[in-house]
Amino acid sequence: LRVMRQHEHHILAAVLPASEARGEVDEAAIDRCDATRPPGMARGELDHDVRAPRLAGNDGPIELGRSVLLRDGADLAFVAYGTMVRVALDAALRLEDAGLEAAVLNARFARPLDGDAIQALARRVPLLITLEEHSVNGGFGEAVLHHLAHLAVPVPTVLRVLGIPDRLVPHGERADWLARFGLSAEALAGYAVRECEAARAHRR
Repeated sequence: LRVMRQHEHHILAAVLPASEARGEVDEAAIDRCDATRPPGMARGELDHDVRAPRLAGNDGPIELGRSVLLRDGADLAFVAYGTMVRVALDAALRLEDAGLEAAVLNARFARPLDGDAIQALARRVPLLITLEEHSVNGGFGEAVLHHLAHLAVPVPTVLRVLGIPDRLVPHGERADWLARFGLSAEALAGYAVRECEAARAHRR
């Protein structure tokens, strides 16, 4: 399955103790990860249809377990892992037309998770949406849920986890399946508008 193949090793690593799971969005970042990866860890790869030029703001040094904030916003935050970072940025641009400012955090790591950055966002925006291009079961979003659920002081944000559903998915074009699962930029923008309205109503 092309939609999931590029992150299979991340799914496994996310549930193994003392292991490392990285997800990058461009080839240049993968090369920087390779310079510091532990012996025996496979090189990250992107399928030919998701390779892209360097992403602005994503070209700094890569620190273990550290995310990077690519865009700030006060209405909601996308916490994206791997290839979904570009989709999140596109959705954030579309949300400007709806009068919403969306932050975009490139998580980079599912393990170790940058819990400090994620909880800082969760404390200042009413809606936080995690994005991943693989199964939501045992994946990045669940790691975020687990981290936030065990904080001594609960966060006030509404949290939503988006990714590939836990069911058999036939082979097909990546863009087509992402759209079907609501993971295209257009679908994400529409979803975010609806969830922002619901989150505001919940806070009243």
